[in-house]
Amino acid sequence: MPSRSSRVETDTDASPPGPHTHATGLQARTRSGVEVDFVLYGPNTMAAIEVKNAARVRSEDLRGLRAFAEDYPQSRRVLLYRGRERLKIGEILCMPCDEFLLALHPAEDLPL
Repeated sequence: MPSRSSRVETDTDASPPGPHTHATGLQARTRSGVEVDFVLYGPNTMAAIEVKNAARVRSEDLRGLRAFAEDYPQSRRVLLYRGRERLKIGEILCMPCDEFLLALHPAEDLPL
């Protein structure tokens, strides 16, 4: 999935990424009213990203991503945090924020 074709939804006047979500800036709100921080999508990918300023992942940190999965089960869900371990909790990838940012490159796939 080339990241070149992926983008962050930043235009608040743009069409929402799906029938049950509306975009507000860089956030998306599910039909149940829960927000995720970023939604990246393109022809080959759809990913919801939540960013937490915490060294540990708590169950409540995953709430927005779980709600997003109900509306978009085909999406990838990622929680970025200040911890040091890459974890998989259910279908949610939890990874250190610095690892994610250092792996970003415009000509390569998203580091998910």
